[in-house]
Amino acid sequence: MATRRTPAAPKAPGKRLAEKLLPTLPPLEERRRALYRAQFTVLQCRAWGDRTWSKDVLRDAERTIGIARSLLTKTDVPGYPLVRLSWLCELVVELQRGVADDGLDDLKVARGNTRELAERANALRTQATNRLKAVLQGNRAALAALSKKRIDKPTPWQWVAELTRLADEGRRLREDEDTALLADDCALTPEFLDSLDALANELAELVPTTWRGVGTNDSTFTSHLEGRVLRELAFLCDRVTAARGGGSMVGALPLPPSVRAASRRK
Repeated sequence: MATRRTPAAPKAPGKRLAEKLLPTLPPLEERRRALYRAQFTVLQCRAWGDRTWSKDVLRDAERTIGIARSLLTKTDVPGYPLVRLSWLCELVVELQRGVADDGLDDLKVARGNTRELAERANALRTQATNRLKAVLQGNRAALAALSKKRIDKPTPWQWVAELTRLADEGRRLREDEDTALLADDCALTPEFLDSLDALANELAELVPTTWRGVGTNDSTFTSHLEGRVLRELAFLCDRVTAARGGGSMVGALPLPPSVRAASRRK
C-alpha cells in the first residue's frame, strides 16, 4: 500500500542583497542616521514615492547597492562614505519589510471596491444631473452653472465632493414649496438625495487608505519609505558622477529608471 507523502513546507524567503550586505558595512550610529534622515523631508520623499511602484524601487535599489558596494570599497567618493551605504541598505530592508507587512492583497480588494463605488457614483451623478436639469428647465443661468461645476474625470475624492454638491443643490431647490413639487415630478425626492449622501459617505470611508487621489501605486505607509530610498539612490549616483567629473577613477553608476521616473529627470 502506497503511503501518502506530506507536502513539504514552503521555504522561507532568503535574505535579499541589502540585508546580506549590512553586516559587511561600517556600523551606523544613531547620530549619523538622524543627520542623513534630516537631509530629505517627509514631503520630499512622499512626492517621489507617489510616482513609483515599490517593486520597481526595490529592484533598482538592489541592483544599485550591489554596484555601489564594489565601487566604494575600491575608491573613495567625496560626500559619500561607505557608512552612508549602510544607511541606504537599512532603508531598503525597511522598505522590503514594509511591503511584506503592507497587506497589499487586501489593499487591491479595497481599491476594487473603491472603483466599483466610483462606477456607481458615475451612474448616480448622471441621474441627479438629469433630474436637476428637468427642475431647472427654462433657467438658463442655473443650467449653465450646473454644467460648469461638473468635473469630467473625478478622482475618488472628487466623487465625494461631486455627490455632496448635487445633493446640496437638490435640497436647496426643494426649500421652495412650488419648486419642491416640480422636484417630486422629476424624481428629485428627499430619498434620492439621501442616496447621494450615502454613496459619498461610503467613498469617504474607503478613500483615505486605498486611493489618495494621486494615482499612487502603493499604500501611504510604503510611499514615504520608497521615496526616501529613491532620494538616497539619487544622492548616491550624483556623488559618484561628481567624483568622476573631478577626476576620480571611480566607476560609473547609472541613475536607476525608478529614480528617473520619480525625479522626472531625462
